[in-house]
Amino acid sequence: HVRESAMKPVLKSAGAAPRARPFLSDRTGGTAVAFALSLPLLIGGAGLGVEVGYWQLSQRRLQTMSDLAAHAGAIALRAAQSDAVIAQTARDEAIENGFDPAAGAIIVNTPPQSGAFRDNQSVEVLLEANLRRFFTVLFSNEPVTASARSVARYDLEQQACMLALDSWANKAVDFTGSADATFT
Repeated sequence: HVRESAMKPVLKSAGAAPRARPFLSDRTGGTAVAFALSLPLLIGGAGLGVEVGYWQLSQRRLQTMSDLAAHAGAIALRAAQSDAVIAQTARDEAIENGFDPAAGAIIVNTPPQSGAFRDNQSVEVLLEANLRRFFTVLFSNEPVTASARSVARYDLEQQACMLALDSWANKAVDFTGSADATFT
């Protein structure tokens, strides 16, 4: 008996091209290969989008901290506090609302150094913070810095108006205490 395997002719190829031809013409699995090749771009785009969103959220939070600090400083200014007390009040308010002085800087100016309200009734707060990099650290090690500027100003006493919008609401406007009030 002669074995069947011995009767089959052995095909010898001259190179890799004839062997690769069946794989190149095969369409099964093409979607998986295309997906695998595009996956780094998809992940990179998502990572960049999340990081930029984080930076914008951090900028918004920093602006809120600056606004609240300037408002607190203006209240201290209206109470005729010293510049040192005004600056400390603004710093304390910024820290209480989440500002980390170790990760940035806070500057309080009375009166403000720039802008339309450079007068003795205004307080300027400048906050600056270094933001953390996540995905973009692959491309740059430069720090990402967010900054915010707020100016709060108080006005001298003026006439005020109070309006209750619901005439049937119990205690829509309620005054307590010992002050006298005259309404006309």
